[in-house]
Amino acid sequence: MDGTPMAQRRFWLKSLLAAGAGAMLPGCSALGALAPDEEEQSYQLGCLAYMYGFPLAYFARMRYARMMVGDPVTGQRARWGEWQHRDGVVTPQVSGAPQTDTLYSTAWLELGTEPYILRLPALPERYWSVQCCDLFGTTFAMLNHRNSRDGGAVALVGPDWHGQLPPEVGRVYRARMRQAFLVMRIYFSSESDLPRASAVQPRFTLAPLSVHLTGQPWHGVASTLWKPPAAAGDALADFKTMQLMWQECPPPEDDGPLLQRLARLGLAPGVVDGFAGLSPAARRGLQRAEADSRKALLALTHNFPGVRTANGWIRPRASIGTYADKDYHYRASVALIGTVATPVDENVYYVGQRDAEGVAYSGDRRYELYFAPGQLPDCDAFWSLHAYRYQGYTVIPNPIRRYAISARTPGLRFDADGGLRVYVQAADPGGANSANWLPVMPGTGFFLVTRGYEPKGSLKDLSWQGPLVTRLA
Repeated sequence: MDGTPMAQRRFWLKSLLAAGAGAMLPGCSALGALAPDEEEQSYQLGCLAYMYGFPLAYFARMRYARMMVGDPVTGQRARWGEWQHRDGVVTPQVSGAPQTDTLYSTAWLELGTEPYILRLPALPERYWSVQCCDLFGTTFAMLNHRNSRDGGAVALVGPDWHGQLPPEVGRVYRARMRQAFLVMRIYFSSESDLPRASAVQPRFTLAPLSVHLTGQPWHGVASTLWKPPAAAGDALADFKTMQLMWQECPPPEDDGPLLQRLARLGLAPGVVDGFAGLSPAARRGLQRAEADSRKALLALTHNFPGVRTANGWIRPRASIGTYADKDYHYRASVALIGTVATPVDENVYYVGQRDAEGVAYSGDRRYELYFAPGQLPDCDAFWSLHAYRYQGYTVIPNPIRRYAISARTPGLRFDADGGLRVYVQAADPGGANSANWLPVMPGTGFFLVTRGYEPKGSLKDLSWQGPLVTRLA
């Protein structure tokens, strides 16, 4: 998952939704049963439109923040077609439920006019991945050190491009939309390994095809972007942002039947009037849909959907990161919680929010997480357990600056039989248990995320149950 500015995170009221693709938010009927009243029709269709189009609005706000304000970590403004590298460790100032095991790099691409050539180094000995997504957060390429051991050049092309590519390009990946967002993750094993990992980042290069053919250096293009409407004082701020994005980055054509329905609301290419063309009744319905959608998302922030394991963890759906099942609710939810999520064959996220009695995790209580012998996340790369606070979705400030437990944790102690006990609480458990302490903040709710990169076995097939969580006296 990738961090975004904290104010933006608060605005979006992030959560996962319990409903499937065909379900509506509370008060919304199924598509085939719209009420005859014009306001109610607009409201019901608006609920679906919000879930479908939300990632476009989300990325528009994130894009503006990164390009026109600056990266929340480096302060640098992003440019079109250029990597923006973060070469430091994650801190509580970085929102978006980031992991602390990798360095992050991001890039924004405009693929409407020509392809981009991405050069990959031969780097089989270190975990790295480059996730290429459209602005719905849908992954169209997942490059990593397993499928690109020898490096080389790949082409990222837009939905309508057809032409000649240089012979050195070994693979071509076609996006369904004309704009793309890339996330690169590079693992580092320790603080001393951090300089070596950061030295790897510049070895991944990007350039548009026309520049690539010249062999000249490429430094991206600065852009002056329109500012998404602010929610304060505008009851249609999100829908207006979606409408503007519809013009410069239209949704995929294979969503045609749904797009025809949404055009009735003014969400269509060539419509940029801010919904001035809607009747008063339809406008009221759309305003209600936006307000109720936000409220529903807020209510579900602390109740992520999905199948709960026997140990109370929420496993990801098999569609995460690709959304081939067109579950628009789930896709919007992932954008809310972490911008983008990797497909399950790259990394698996298990989320924990409640103890065995169904009580939400709190920094005022103490918990023991027990990984039975042989039950650590089964993966070839690395695993981790992070705690995040809900405010801004950041790692939790603490005096020892420990934000995760993983194989990288210095002095981690295992039981004699190979089991692992992790103590999640605000106060240091003391003695030998201090080595396995994951600090949280008193008076603050939190949630846990267990990750396993390059999953295998029960983790890959999503049958893993997660560690047993016990609330201590």
